[in-house]
Amino acid sequence: MTRSGPQKYPGASTSYWYGKKYPGSAMETNVVVWHSTEGRSLPSYGGGGSAPNLTAVPDFAAERLKWYQHFDFDVSSRALVNKAGGVETNTLNVCQVELAGTCDRRNAETWRLGGRTYRAGTDYLYTGDLPGWAVRDLGAFCRWAGEKHGVPLSSGLTFKTYPDSYGANGVRMSGSRWSGFRGHCGHQHVPENDHGDPGSFPMTAILNAAKGGAPDSEEGDGMPRHNNPKVKAAKGRVANDWHTLTFTSTPLSGGAHYSGTVFFRLRGVPAGASVQARFFETTGGRRSKTGDIVERAGTEGDTFVDLSNAGAYCDAKATLGAEYVVFDPRGGRHDLVSGLGQINYWK
Repeated sequence: MTRSGPQKYPGASTSYWYGKKYPGSAMETNVVVWHSTEGRSLPSYGGGGSAPNLTAVPDFAAERLKWYQHFDFDVSSRALVNKAGGVETNTLNVCQVELAGTCDRRNAETWRLGGRTYRAGTDYLYTGDLPGWAVRDLGAFCRWAGEKHGVPLSSGLTFKTYPDSYGANGVRMSGSRWSGFRGHCGHQHVPENDHGDPGSFPMTAILNAAKGGAPDSEEGDGMPRHNNPKVKAAKGRVANDWHTLTFTSTPLSGGAHYSGTVFFRLRGVPAGASVQARFFETTGGRRSKTGDIVERAGTEGDTFVDLSNAGAYCDAKATLGAEYVVFDPRGGRHDLVSGLGQINYWK
């Protein structure tokens, strides 16, 4: 079969190329099957014996995905089970993409690996709560696959959370439906397979990003888009020092007008102590703008802080962040229990 269109995804590394060792079958791809590796880095895939067409690995410092290509786009790869006598899987016009991360909801916030505890969003990706930059880059790949190869920017399938997505999960396609499917699906939807990855993958948001919308919103023109990242907990923070809030995804990347509030909960702050908070922007890894300070007072029990900005502009190429300080003359420690950002923005 003749392959049409570009076969290499722009920018993808071919340093782990398995096309010579496992030549595969030529196809005209019209389906993308998404997987999660259940690891933090690029797998070895048994020397290529179970490799997909591409793997996307997070670069948290740069807030982007790094792509590795193992086979041409229109060549069968090897990440699906294909039982004798049934339907074809790997060779049925399918491009397969693995995202380095986990779909297991037990790892939604932390993941214990090799005697160490890692945190979602900063050390690894949890597919049920991907940062905006990951959704953006996955959407860019979907857009390329649509423009260059005609893969529909559609799915119509439910992505269930793992482990509910494992085995006979109620969303796995029949052989006939699979044979006629076009668009984007997950490993959990493929017949003759029992894996449940990529779990509660945000397929709708990714396809929306591919169509030119915000990765975290499906609002129409003229309406604000929104992002609601969670604030990650932290224990034993010292008083009288500014502490940056760590979010599960970037609250906002410029340039955009925005308004919003970040709510967070502190434990161990003395009653009456001053708690100050403010937004800031970084550009190229350096502080480029600092917002006005909001001050709240510590209370008996837990202290609840609301940091609001009724209207501002995040500069082009800048990233929005937030920070706070507890002023305590005794120099005690406190815990950041939880928090949530609610950012509305217009681009």
